Order: sequence, then structure tokens, then C-alpha cells
Amino acid sequence: LAALRHPNVVLLMGTSLSPEGKPVFVSELCSRGALKDVLPQTRSMLRRLQFAKDIVHGLNWLHAHNIVHRDLKCANILVDEQYTAKISDLGLALLYYEGVHCPHFKGKAFSNLFVYLSCMFFDVHDWF
Repeated sequence: LAALRHPNVVLLMGTSLSPEGKPVFVSELCSRGALKDVLPQTRSMLRRLQFAKDIVHGLNWLHAHNIVHRDLKCANILVDEQYTAKISDLGLALLYYEGVHCPHFKGKAFSNLFVYLSCMFFDVHDWF
């Protein structure tokens, strides 16, 4: 995971063990926190569109490297000081290989992405 370097994917900088022997992951600081907390306070439509664009760029990059996130949600997207959205928490991610059937991967990967993003970022009441 430390080899994943993209502006819209959280950089894993290292790992260690806690005094209790549990794994600890060290990543870049995303000081504004999770998108689920930032989004309700974001009134600017341009900023919301930029968040969506950042997520799509990160997903395109992951998919180009045969990585399927499998747990994409606002809680797993972090926002840095410059309001850049970064995909995080790749704990459920799978490597995808063409022609290999994976029983853990169900459904259509990309069929509902636009619907999901539009519901996540836009209040339909804003359009009327």
C-alpha cells in the first residue's frame, strides 16, 4: 500500500506495532477530517463538484492499477487542509485481474457510481 502514490489517495507512510502488539498505520495528515463531516458544512457547489472530481480521479487511478476499494463511503474519504478529497481505508480492497472470478466481489462495480455520487453531493431541492 505504501507504493500507492496519487494526490487523491491517502499516502501510507509506514506501519508499526502499538505497545499492545496491534498494528498501527501512519498516513499523511488530512486535517479537515472525513468527508462525512465536511460535506454538511460545505455550501459551495463548486467545492462539492471538486470533491466529486477528486474522488473520481482517485478511483480511476486505483482501477487503472487493478485495485477495487469495496468500501467507498464519505467516512473513508478524507479532506486535507487545501480541501482536496483523498480516498482512504483500503482495508477491504482487492486486486482485480481480468478473467479471474472473485467470489468476494458481487454486483456491478460501476453501474451505480454516478447515482451514488449525485445523491452524496447534491440535494435535489437545490435544483428546483
